[in-house]
Amino acid sequence: MEESSPDVISGEGMEKKYNLVIENSPDLIAVVSEDGKFLNVNSKMAQSFGLDKEKLTGRYLFEVVPEKFAKEQLRMGKKAIEEGKSQIFESSRGGRYFHNIVFSIPGEKAFVIVARDITEIREAGCILKESEEKYRTIVENSTTGIYIYQDKKFIFVNKTMEKLTGYTKKEFLSMNYLKLVHPDHREKMEKVLNKLLAENVKDISFRSQFIVIRKDGENVWMEDKPAVIRYRGKAAILGSWVDVTEHKRIREKVENLGILYREIGKAVNASSSLDFLCEEILSVLKTILNYDMADILVYNADKNTLNLGAQIGYPDDLKKKTIKEQKIDEKSLRAEIFCFLQKKPIYITDVQKSPLTEYARYLYKTYDVSQIYVLPLVSRATLEGIMQVLVCSGKTLSKEDRELLDIASEEIAVGIVKIKAEEKLRELAEKDFLTGLYNIQRLWQEIKEQENRNERYGEDYSIIYLDIDNFKACNDTYGHLEGDKVLKTMGEILRDSLRKADSAYRYGGEEFAVLLPHTCKEEARKVAERIREGVRRRLYPERKITVSIGVSDSKTDKDVIRAADRAMYEAKREGKDKIKVI
Repeated sequence: MEESSPDVISGEGMEKKYNLVIENSPDLIAVVSEDGKFLNVNSKMAQSFGLDKEKLTGRYLFEVVPEKFAKEQLRMGKKAIEEGKSQIFESSRGGRYFHNIVFSIPGEKAFVIVARDITEIREAGCILKESEEKYRTIVENSTTGIYIYQDKKFIFVNKTMEKLTGYTKKEFLSMNYLKLVHPDHREKMEKVLNKLLAENVKDISFRSQFIVIRKDGENVWMEDKPAVIRYRGKAAILGSWVDVTEHKRIREKVENLGILYREIGKAVNASSSLDFLCEEILSVLKTILNYDMADILVYNADKNTLNLGAQIGYPDDLKKKTIKEQKIDEKSLRAEIFCFLQKKPIYITDVQKSPLTEYARYLYKTYDVSQIYVLPLVSRATLEGIMQVLVCSGKTLSKEDRELLDIASEEIAVGIVKIKAEEKLRELAEKDFLTGLYNIQRLWQEIKEQENRNERYGEDYSIIYLDIDNFKACNDTYGHLEGDKVLKTMGEILRDSLRKADSAYRYGGEEFAVLLPHTCKEEARKVAERIREGVRRRLYPERKITVSIGVSDSKTDKDVIRAADRAMYEAKREGKDKIKVI
């Protein structure tokens, strides 16, 4: 079977590609602060002022353009920031005319100006009025699509209109304007055309953006500025089409990034655990990307494992088959492990052929998964986890989608680092330094939660309470340093003896407690016996240390701690090194 190599895309080049698009745009582009300072410009913008990029950046609008024009630019910029909507207007400078689009940058007190030189279009309109034939060559060779529309059909289009739509001039002539418009925008554009022709006034014009369906079926965003003219004695529409697909893509990317950063920030601030953070991040991504399933695996450096943080979209039976903790194995051919080891994104376009998905090929076929994008979550060169995004047949993860994930990945990694640090601090505050067990404050929190579950759902639980026999004599005989070693060993014995759901606590001095959820006292006795035997095995031969243990459960007494404590003292009275259940 032919195997396809994963298409590895590096997130590091994203910013360069993005800047390259802006730098090579035919438009004049600048990022301007709220007070009018140029923060970033492309070469076309700088050249329009007779400056280079470095000399224009950092200067203010009022320094390089007339006051009237500067005030208008600032007014439009502030309006875009306040309303969150793009502002469109025309301006002139140095004998040139510009079509300007101003839009805000989400989360920033700044706006973007995209200016296009439309001098040729305006001049072409005037020339057509004076002599259609004389200046046809100029119109034909304009980089903007120009048309005349009359009696519900095109009667003239230039070469650029052919390039923009894929239709020939012959196909255009007699074609209705609305045939080219996407059904979702057809009603809007019909109203625009009807209003223009109904008014029959020269100075009435509109500017509209809509989707055009090319002859080959591709959808492209077009901007039209139609205006009423007199052509051969009758009202007609003279319009100009400009492909703004790339402008829309850039704007959408900027807006999505702003939304993503803002929502990730909110998720980090609202999260108290890694699981909650991961789930919130996947929910945010779901609102922007049309994926079917996704998960985040968090790296545990102590265990060298990837642990499941959260998953969204997985069917229940597939969730049950998910491995919650994966050991990092350099020989593994699992996509997530391979991505972890390479520290690079992996784009798998065919899960049925890639060797990195062979381990789950049957499951992917069952759930119709077609593509997977796996990317590392890296902060300051340290890998914090892995994110996987899956789509089913009929969908693809576009280049734009993958680039968005690449950019967001570092922000997600930073959030994971923050929550890890907070969890570590909480753990230090809740644990006994000597034994590594939770302290008494944490015990009372957990018991309170168990009591609530007992009242609401009838869930029973048990407590094991134990005390080290003759511990004072051990301290007096061997010294306090040896006594500390005994306590530390006691913590190890408890951890080794417990089940996954159980938790151990240092109650104080040489007294310890164990909480066992969903456990009756008879089952708890078995755990207590393992603890007693562990103490006999590890501490009795050298130090003659034993423990007295009391066991009780929530069925026996609501005050389980007191009941278990009472049982422990009965075990002592009966000769120590015993277990008493009441």
